[in-house]
Amino acid sequence: MDKLYPSRPHAAWGRTLSLGAILALMAALPGHAAISLSPAEAARIGKKIWQNECNGTVSGLTSWNSGENFASLGIGHFIWYQKGKRGPFEESFPPLVRFVSSQGAELPAVLQGEKAQHCPWRSRREFEQA
Repeated sequence: MDKLYPSRPHAAWGRTLSLGAILALMAALPGHAAISLSPAEAARIGKKIWQNECNGTVSGLTSWNSGENFASLGIGHFIWYQKGKRGPFEESFPPLVRFVSSQGAELPAVLQGEKAQHCPWRSRREFEQA
């Protein structure tokens, strides 16, 4: 699925700024008070995030935009480059895999060991076919 506006450095900066603003607001709470949400509230917020970040579609959770040399995965748009490739964005998918693994998550074979370090698809076309 092509995004209407592909990722660009300034777009990533805007997302970072928003996250920074949220963290600053949370830090300003008296005594760093915990936020309590009901399951229904958490589900409603999660759905809004999914609609905003992935157009509310399962196919929006994975993409490889035209003109880019990386896969973008999940609501967090975690970037995964091929071996030997880099770009203007920080690669974030391998660190995510390491984190979820350290938390005891069971990983599929494609994400175990050294395989998780590099995107297995060599092109957008190959990614879309998979």
